[in-house]
Formats: sequence, C-alpha cells, structure tokens
Amino acid sequence: MIGYQFRPGAVTIKLFGGIEAEDQHVVPHDPNNAVQGAEIGFRVLVETWYDISPRWFLSADASYGTAFQEYCSLARVGFRVRPKLSLGLEGGALGNEGYNAGRSGGFVRINLRRLEVALSGGFTGIISKATRAAISRSVTTELFREEKSPPECTAGPAPAVLRIISIVLDNASEGSKGQCCVLVVHPV
Repeated sequence: MIGYQFRPGAVTIKLFGGIEAEDQHVVPHDPNNAVQGAEIGFRVLVETWYDISPRWFLSADASYGTAFQEYCSLARVGFRVRPKLSLGLEGGALGNEGYNAGRSGGFVRINLRRLEVALSGGFTGIISKATRAAISRSVTTELFREEKSPPECTAGPAPAVLRIISIVLDNASEGSKGQCCVLVVHPV
C-alpha cells in the first residue's frame, strides 16, 4: 500500500491505498459461506493518533477492501503507565460479505526502541449470514517494526513498517477454536 502521513497539531493522520489479493478456503467446504476462493480488489486504510495529554492517547483506525467487501475499525484509549508501557481499552467492528462482528476488550503496549508489541484480549460477537450469532473470547498479538526513524516534519511520506497480527478466537458456543495469522507490510 502507498500512503501519506501528516500531522495537524497533536494529531497524526495516515492515509493509504493499494491493491489487495485474498485467497480463502474453508475446510470442510461450507456451501452457505459466500466468502470462498480468490479475489483481487482495492483497499483503503486510515490510521489516526491523538495525544490527549502526555499520559493519555486516543487512536482510531479503519479500513475497507473491495475483495469480499471487508471492513475493519478499531478505536483505543490508552494510558502511559511508563514511557514505554501503555494500558487501555479498545473496541471496534469488522466483517465482510459473510459476517459482521463487534469486538471489545483491553490492551497492553510495550515500545522497545524500534519495535512495538501489543497484546489485546476481550470478546468478539459474531453474526454470520450462514449461521446464528456467537460470542467468542479473543486474543490478539501485534508486532510493529520500524525500518527507519520517522521524519521530523509535519508532512511527508512515512517510514515502512512490518506488522504481524495473530488472532486466536475461541467460539464458546460451539466449542471450536480457530486461529488466523496475517502478515502485512505497509508504510505507516
């Protein structure tokens, strides 16, 4: 994805767009699931960050992709316990042409030089178009690695970042477990 970052005051805004390719295979085959096979589309992404005070921050991210009509949003309010350690609450919505879901919980973030690790956990409520609603526990880990230091300017291109996201869902209503790992490289 290509993008642009700008900073009007205490707010950081990042805008991205690019081509996406997705390949989904459900095993065993689910004839009621419309989200199967390969699709290519366009994805847009917005990330924002606002330092409310030296200790409090707010972030809000949203993305939409035309392959399988995917969307995702996440807002976090956090408190810096130490300069490199933050705790907070999060909530958001996600889905595609096969399901809609809401997510809420808490997170902890640790900054280690050019590496940031975030761990969040909570509950996800899923409404599938093929099955009934379910509430699951979820745990998410995120790893961000900056390839170079951010520029000291109010506008301009952003540095490249490696983002690894791992999500574990436990569907308490059906006793099944699913795991998903996503690797995304994009400028932030």
